[in-house]
Amino acid sequence: MLSYGQKECEDSNASALDNYVSDGCSNQCKVEKGFKCPIKQPGPCIEICGEGSFDNYNYECDDGNNKDGDGCDKSCKLEKGFKCVGGSPNSHDEC
Repeated sequence: MLSYGQKECEDSNASALDNYVSDGCSNQCKVEKGFKCPIKQPGPCIEICGEGSFDNYNYECDDGNNKDGDGCDKSCKLEKGFKCVGGSPNSHDEC
C-alpha cells in the first residue's frame, strides 16, 4: 500500500488489484492524462477539456484538442451540424 506522500491522487474507488481507469486517478494512484485531481486530500478528479482524456464524462464531446470548426469546439461542446462518436477509454471522440 502506498503512503499518501507517494500518491498523486486518491479517489477511493480502486484497489491495487483493480484495473479500472479513465476516472482521472489510476489504480496506482497516479493522475491520468487529461485530468486534474485534488492535491493532498481525497476526492474525484476533473477532466480537462481537450487535454487528451478519452472518456468525456463532463463534456458533450472531447476530440483531444481545443480547436473550433472540427465538430467539437474549444469548450468541448458539440458544434452545429456535427455528430461525435467513439469516445471510450481507448480513443477520443471522432466528429
